[in-house]
Amino acid sequence: SFVVENRQGAGGTIGASVVARAEKDGYTLGMFNSGVVTTAVIQIPDLPYDPLRDFTPLGTLALNPVVFGVAAQSRFRSLDDMIAAARKAPGTVTCGLNGVGTHSDVIIDILSIAAGVPITHVPFSGGSGNIVNAVLGGQVDCYSGVAPSLIGQVRAGKMRILASTSA
Repeated sequence: SFVVENRQGAGGTIGASVVARAEKDGYTLGMFNSGVVTTAVIQIPDLPYDPLRDFTPLGTLALNPVVFGVAAQSRFRSLDDMIAAARKAPGTVTCGLNGVGTHSDVIIDILSIAAGVPITHVPFSGGSGNIVNAVLGGQVDCYSGVAPSLIGQVRAGKMRILASTSA
């Protein structure tokens, strides 16, 4: 038997903290994104765990590329369109993401630096559903997050993916 406890928040570090504090008896497994043991280490000074000491990796279960997604009716037809808009009106292009310090946050920074334009980060809590709703409702221009969280909306024709970190 398995008992699943979904502990979302803080880019996965809340759940990782629970796993790190669990008794080391072989009965507790954690499944989280790589940001929990990579970017979180440098972005959260008081991280309540040490990834090298507190976890033993068992394997990779899935690859989740980070994507930039927009509503189907978005003015942006391509990533170049989004960058051009940010260049024309600095600070006006907004991108929702699952919390500060996540891979999605870092990817927006990398894009901003590479393109030489500011893209406004809009962190959300409570999972990617809130961001998708904000994109569909026009509160933010784009979504930066893992591809699987958008697949249903893309297949339904409600969203489009402008770019991906991998295939």
